[in-house]
Amino acid sequence: KQSPYSKFSTLAVDPAFTISYSTLHKEVTTTAGMVSTREYLSANETFYDRVSSIMSNFNAIPQKVINDGGDCALDSLPFRGGLVGYFGYEMKRESLAGYHVPKEQECHCQMHGRGSPTEQNCCRCQEIPDAAFHFVDKYFAFDVKERYIYICCLVQCGQSTFPHVGLSEEASRDWMRNSKELVLSIAQRLGQSQMETDCSSPIPTNLRLPTPPDNKPILKEDIFEPDTTHSKYIDSIKKCIEQIREGESYELCLTTQFRHALHEDIATNACDPQLTKLYTRHLRLNNPAPFSAALSFPTFKMSLMGSSPERFLKVDGNGIVEMKPIKGTVKRCLTCVCDDHPEIDCDMDEDCARQTALEDQRRMQALWSDVKERAENLMIVDLIRNDLAHFCEPKTVSVPKLIHVETYEKVHHLVSTVCAQLRPDIDSVRAVQNSFPPGSMTGAPKLRSVQILDTLEHHIPRGIYSGCLGYFSAGDANSATGKVTAEFSVVIRTAIASTKATHVEMSIGAGGAITFLSDPENEWREVLLKTKSVAPSVEEYVENA
Repeated sequence: KQSPYSKFSTLAVDPAFTISYSTLHKEVTTTAGMVSTREYLSANETFYDRVSSIMSNFNAIPQKVINDGGDCALDSLPFRGGLVGYFGYEMKRESLAGYHVPKEQECHCQMHGRGSPTEQNCCRCQEIPDAAFHFVDKYFAFDVKERYIYICCLVQCGQSTFPHVGLSEEASRDWMRNSKELVLSIAQRLGQSQMETDCSSPIPTNLRLPTPPDNKPILKEDIFEPDTTHSKYIDSIKKCIEQIREGESYELCLTTQFRHALHEDIATNACDPQLTKLYTRHLRLNNPAPFSAALSFPTFKMSLMGSSPERFLKVDGNGIVEMKPIKGTVKRCLTCVCDDHPEIDCDMDEDCARQTALEDQRRMQALWSDVKERAENLMIVDLIRNDLAHFCEPKTVSVPKLIHVETYEKVHHLVSTVCAQLRPDIDSVRAVQNSFPPGSMTGAPKLRSVQILDTLEHHIPRGIYSGCLGYFSAGDANSATGKVTAEFSVVIRTAIASTKATHVEMSIGAGGAITFLSDPENEWREVLLKTKSVAPSVEEYVENA
């Protein structure tokens, strides 16, 4: 709630179609209703080309407001219908010029023959596609600040390239009317339930779960298993430092993943509606973040629940590109610290609150002045400036905020802001492609860093983790450019649920930037600490299921 990026929440449950992609097979799967079709891209075509082609049909969309009274500022809505989904980290294969897929990463599944049917989840390429998007044409937008609900849909006007997208004007009015009745009915039931709870319970129902104390175990050994061991990860860190010493890179973002198999009594399908409770009742409360998201893909039985704090890239209606890399995070002080000040006789009074605020300020200042964190942030800023210079107007790249502390509900982040004006011949899809993968998850220089990381991470795919998640929105006819806009976050602090042959697997990715100044043991502890943003929520969910 404290974030300026948390103004709207969007809810949609019935997409017009779903499109997913495998880079290794160049296989595009499109599902509309109960019908799925597969096709294969040519050698010189990328999935970014396909997405750009789809969204080119939704520039300069006019708008119409149907209002029953009161002010309705539709101009403020950031999302106007379009593609919502993710580009996984392996989409680097089609974004990084000069990158070649190592033999160790090739898929030899025989079910992907040209024109032959593909069994569902026959290999990892099917379990977790490299990219997947829903086309959302009916949705609810909730203004968090003003407490206002918008009911929105796309309306068909004449012949359409995509007959499944949008409703007729008559159908759209019926849908909005029914949706309004549904929202009012739910609000009435929730209000009545809230009143009954408040009258019968002495405990406030809106009480937020407490921040886990610093001494809480980071991981239960019997819950999550890492893809690597402590000794192997330490060895990889040392090899990163050696590569930096030899001048191959300035910074390398080394990562690994932690996995847990859910018991069949909890879920047998990663799209089980019960899994949404992990997001709504645990993750959103334990780790609130401005780019929180929950997406479900029944087509390939996969879902994700994220609480990312980091914006990857935004393109607005004026063609302004903004990127906000995070490098540096510290937990806020929100509880009593009087035990560290024996001169204070704590009774939770103003002196206690003052000491808590001072400790919080001390942590923020320590983060801002940390030499290693500042160096990491600065290197990524330079990398992003270079990325933007390749597809934005010359001399428009600027850094309005360099190494700036942003404060959220439970953490302080060290953030920089880099902006530029998009060239007229570049659309928002190309902006994402030319910036991908996120520099904060790779290193500098990007291409060489990615190649080194492939080897040091033993060619284990990162999947959705450290890719980007967000939307391409239909362009506003009243905006300066009328072009499709975009907003994506970096996929971190996210739980991925995938359906295996025998169970549902939950995975959490974590890592950290390695520089010449890195201490291997401290870096490993930081990786474990980062899992603490998601793992306790999964553990709570499992225990309460």
